[in-house]
Amino acid sequence: VIYALIMPVAGYLGDKLGRKKIVVGGGIMTIVGFAAFNVSAMLGLHPYVVGVFYGVYLGCWWTTVDFTNMMSSESVPTYNRGSVAGAGNLIALVSGFLGFALTIVAPLLFPRIGFGYMTVAIPFVLLGVIIMALRVKETKGVDMDSIEYQNI
Repeated sequence: VIYALIMPVAGYLGDKLGRKKIVVGGGIMTIVGFAAFNVSAMLGLHPYVVGVFYGVYLGCWWTTVDFTNMMSSESVPTYNRGSVAGAGNLIALVSGFLGFALTIVAPLLFPRIGFGYMTVAIPFVLLGVIIMALRVKETKGVDMDSIEYQNI
């Protein structure tokens, strides 16, 4: 439900403010929501409170993923968009495998599994947010036919 509420707002703001701001803000909210979800569950707060934090975390995560996919498509020439989409799916597959492996390893390393996930996952999400904020160009309003490769 929270994801369904987040998407129209993110879409509107993404069109007005730019996709990059949604990705950076969504990444930050993902970290905050994930930490709040885990801490509220560890503290035994009411299930509705835990559920709201879970919804914020997942809603922001998937919104960030969706907007990142849009930005990658809007950043490459037309003749390479399929390859970029395929590479993105390959990265998602590898990440999913690593995430699955984490579900096996985290309980062995940490007495509280949520703390284990936070310890491992949050630095990577934070690194992605920092890279997006500092190194990736905004794609709002890009003419898709005029995109060419540039040397960085």
